[in-house]
Amino acid sequence: MLFSSLVFFVFWPICFVVWFLAPESKRIWVLILGSLIFYGYWNYYYTLLPLLLTLLAFVIVRFGVQGKYNKKIFLFLGIFLLISPLIYFKYSNFIFATEVTDYELPLGISFITFTLIAYVIDVAKGEYKTKEGLKNLSAYILFFPQLIAGPILRPKNLLPQLKKYSLKQDLNFSLGILFFCIGLLKKIMIADTLSTLVDPVYLDPSSASLTEFLKAFYGFSAQIYFDFSGYTDMAIGIALVFGIRLPINFQSPYLAQSVRDFWRNWHMTLSQWFRDYIYIPLGGNHFGYVRTAFNLILTMTLCGIWHGSGWNFIVWGFVHGLLVSISRKPTDKIFFFHRTFRIFITFHVVSFLWVLFRADSLSHAINFYLLFLDSIFLNELSNSLVNILITFFFIISFLLFHKYDSYKYIERLNAKLNLTQKICFFLLSIVLVVVFSSGSSGDFIYFDF
Repeated sequence: MLFSSLVFFVFWPICFVVWFLAPESKRIWVLILGSLIFYGYWNYYYTLLPLLLTLLAFVIVRFGVQGKYNKKIFLFLGIFLLISPLIYFKYSNFIFATEVTDYELPLGISFITFTLIAYVIDVAKGEYKTKEGLKNLSAYILFFPQLIAGPILRPKNLLPQLKKYSLKQDLNFSLGILFFCIGLLKKIMIADTLSTLVDPVYLDPSSASLTEFLKAFYGFSAQIYFDFSGYTDMAIGIALVFGIRLPINFQSPYLAQSVRDFWRNWHMTLSQWFRDYIYIPLGGNHFGYVRTAFNLILTMTLCGIWHGSGWNFIVWGFVHGLLVSISRKPTDKIFFFHRTFRIFITFHVVSFLWVLFRADSLSHAINFYLLFLDSIFLNELSNSLVNILITFFFIISFLLFHKYDSYKYIERLNAKLNLTQKICFFLLSIVLVVVFSSGSSGDFIYFDF
């Protein structure tokens, strides 16, 4: 069920009304049931998967990590068992270079798995000490605003909020709707529009002109930002209506002055997950520059593998790790250029690497690069000036929207608008969505991960 679909606009109000009218002690059950309906709308057979993984994590923690037995054995065994379905569904065909499984990749399995691993490890390390029952743990994992594509939440971020319901609390209804509308406009008006410029070129790069390559090259950088940050904004907005505050996931990433800075501000909850559960356990930056560089490269390579089962994702993660390690001391002293130039260089490096992310395979990405370079040398700039200006408007538009990555900015905006203005903005958003989408919307990019 897409946040931007008509069926969701029916589901969400019904779920909220039932939740609001339910006794406080039953509200968490309403969220669990609503989340199962939300997830099962895609494929109800797969609804068992997050339930079984949640049950597995509960057993591991209750009878192993919090029990009287060897905690390390249960921890390692538990992580292996939790990650096994992800490996089977997502990586088995790649690992064995043959079709081991033809099952469709379950929606959100990567996010569900990482959230459960965070819970198990945090409990084992004593960072989350409350003994949770299966009900609360299920609500934490299944909470539908973040179920399919994050943000990836630690237990301390969400569980205490889920357990504290009161009719007197501020449900942040108007702020939630404002967040949701901003995310909806990002997705429908910009991301989906840009996909019409990007997809044809990646589908057949051999017939693309230089202008079309430029549209695809810059357009995908804007598309993936608006698509994923739009999803996050909608998730934050939906959660706020239920009185739950989710963390931001983006913070002006394309204004980063280095690749290291970019990863501090792009998909922040994923970056923090890899930092806390991979990079730091490897030794972090405590054993000198060479060991730190190795840890960073390995961590980012694993991050690339998390995103997809292909050599293009492995190379994408490896190169990002290499660049992140280069941007650390003492080599960061060479980057003495003006801030604007550093932003310009970083954006183009990230955009160059997005080709590996967007391509279907490593060979597809290499072919795209070669044909793009070939078109530059041939200088096939054939489109009209108006078409080029429209394209570059979409390319630089993310700079105008970066301020909406801030909770504080939207909270201030919400405080400034009166009720009439908020209603008008909501209605205008609906009209624009209908006009731009023609009643349909593309899947979110991160649904594939």
